[in-house]
Amino acid sequence: MSLVLEEAWNEATLDLPKEVTDEWWTKILEKYSEDGRSYHNIQHLEEKFEQFKTVKHILKNANAVILAIFFH
Repeated sequence: MSLVLEEAWNEATLDLPKEVTDEWWTKILEKYSEDGRSYHNIQHLEEKFEQFKTVKHILKNANAVILAIFFH
């Protein structure tokens, strides 16, 4: 799986219970990997996080934006 996505997820969920974040990580990967997802897929998330890197330094709450990208 994508190291970029995993690192972003781990950063945003560092202070949350691991059993909960692991469960949601699995769900996110399953949903974004479903057949028929021609646009909102893993590649799409990777592209969004590449864009995120260009503005992360000016954000007040980067973790909120990370989670918003995952759950959009």
